[in-house]
Formats: sequence, C-alpha cells, structure tokens
Amino acid sequence: MSDEGASLNPPTGLPTELIYHIIAAVVDGNDDDDSEYEGCSIDYRAFTLAACSLVCKAWSNVVRPHIFSSFTIDYTNFESRLSFLHFTAPHLVGYVLELTIRGDNNRNTNFTPPQWTPEAFCRFNNLRSLSLLHVTGEWSSLPTPLALGISTLLAAPRLQKICLRWWNFGTDVERIQNMLSLCSTSLEDLTLVYVDCDYDHASATQTHVSSPINMVALSKLQLICVNHPRLPGAFTECPNLRSMTAEIDDVQLFIPLTVEDLRLVGTPLIPALPLQID
Repeated sequence: MSDEGASLNPPTGLPTELIYHIIAAVVDGNDDDDSEYEGCSIDYRAFTLAACSLVCKAWSNVVRPHIFSSFTIDYTNFESRLSFLHFTAPHLVGYVLELTIRGDNNRNTNFTPPQWTPEAFCRFNNLRSLSLLHVTGEWSSLPTPLALGISTLLAAPRLQKICLRWWNFGTDVERIQNMLSLCSTSLEDLTLVYVDCDYDHASATQTHVSSPINMVALSKLQLICVNHPRLPGAFTECPNLRSMTAEIDDVQLFIPLTVEDLRLVGTPLIPALPLQID
C-alpha cells in the first residue's frame, strides 16, 4: 500500500469525547438492569470500570477519577490500603472525594496504625465526604497516629459531609465538639448515628453545660439514637440549617428557627421556641 493510501486510513483510537460518554454510561448505569443482581454484593460497575482502565492510557485517564472517587479503608487492611496511596501512587489521592474508615466494633481492639498515618491523611486535600464507622472507645484510647490522622481529615479544606456511626466516646464529653469545630466553616451535611457517651445523667446538667457550635455552612443535620449530653443542644448557632431529622428519646432538643424540613421520631424534649420578632 502506498504512503498516500495509508494516510487516508482512519485513526484506530476512539475520540476522547466518545470515551467520556462510554464511561459516563457505565457510571450512571441503569437501575432496572441491576434488579437481577438484588442481594448480590458484587459491584459490577466497579469491575467494568477496572476493565476499561486497562484498555489503554487514554481510557485509564478518563476512568481513574471514577475508580478512586470513593475509597474505603478497614482496620484489617488499613496499612496496605493507605500505603498504596501514600507511597505507591500518591498522585491518585487527589481523586478521592469520599473516604470511609471502618473499625472492628471492638472497644479493646489491638489495631495499630502506622506512624505515618497523619502524613498520609494530609494528602486528602480534595476530600468532600468522610464516614467513620465503628471507631469505638474513648478518644484517649485511640492510637495516637489514628487520632491525629482523623483530626487531619476533619480539617480538610473542602470537607462538606460527615457521617459518624456506632462511635462511643467513653467519658470524653468534650471531644465530639472539638472534632466538629475543625470543619465548622465548610461542613454542610452531618449525620450522627448511635453516637454515645458514658456520662453521669445526674451531674450532666451541672458539669457539662452545652455550648453551641457555630457551623455557618451546615444545612442538613441527622441525629439518630444519639446519647450524648452535648449534641442535642449544640446546633443552635447554624444560620443556614434547613433540614433536620432527630430520632431520640427523652433528650432536650433545640431546633433553630431556620429549619424548614423537620422530621422527629421518638419523644425528644423540645423547649419553648423563642419568638421571632421582625
């Protein structure tokens, strides 16, 4: 074949725009197509995206932000997973928008995170959502690298959403407010589920006077089965709070006047609301 004929052959690669459309179709998916996999824990979209990333460099560059946008670390694989992002592929950390850390639901855990944990978490500058699940026990009992690392994540400049589930703070009543103060200017969505504190109910009102957290960006708050003397009344200084859900019993709950969407389950103790004078 002549050089002139060869030059007329179309390129073998797909246009980048078409690759983006293909990957977007995989990510968006079709909920109807997933019905046959109901009850199956296999994430077929993740498998498909992983396969697409192996096609060529162009496909890998398009798929990479979708593969690493959500990242989960368990206590059982903590060091290996975090080491991959910290040492092997630090350029991928910028793609992580949602991070989940899962504990082992054991207050006497022998889990020992590496000493470089805070430095590794410092790389998560684009983090938007943080979920901490089953990180149990008093804050003072957490390994120092993990405690410092969590504080680093909470101070991520773009953090907008936090979910704490099944966390017992022991007798450390102050800690939860100190944690939330680290993200008070950026946090928009906060969910607390089964957050407990071991305190003396008789002396709680005397020794633990609730002090509001000034969270200027918070617009959505969920308090589910929260047993903590500070939290129910700690969100009165939230000028942009619009949606609030509370499922608690026999705990005093303050509802800011800015709340438009309110859902109450159980029997919270609601004090008289102040009059709003125009």
